[in-house]
Amino acid sequence: INMGVEGFLQKPLSFEQVSEALKEVCATLEEINIISIASGYKYNKLLHQLTYNNDIIDITINEQRFIEFFIENNNIPSCQKDIFNYIFYDEPHKIFTADSIKGLIKRLRKKVSDDFVINTRTAGYSLNIN
Repeated sequence: INMGVEGFLQKPLSFEQVSEALKEVCATLEEINIISIASGYKYNKLLHQLTYNNDIIDITINEQRFIEFFIENNNIPSCQKDIFNYIFYDEPHKIFTADSIKGLIKRLRKKVSDDFVINTRTAGYSLNIN
């Protein structure tokens, strides 16, 4: 119960009971792992997929990592260097340049609405998470 038990199934189990319990678990997992961003955009953390009105938007791995950076960090505005370190963690030889992050954001903004990525001069970048 302390670990977040949602319910119990008593033996003997019927197929319908198990099926319904699994549907409820799936719905809960989907709800937890779908993040609403800006107007109509949703990011599925399990599938690493961005959608707009249920249409899949083709994004790169680095654009996925950009979105996930803010989701994992509670959407705290962040500087280009922190974003770079998260996105390119597996490429230690890659050297930070502000242009690499600016270019990534520019390419992402071509795929989404203008209010998707927020730029605050003093705080850095964040997402428009609803």
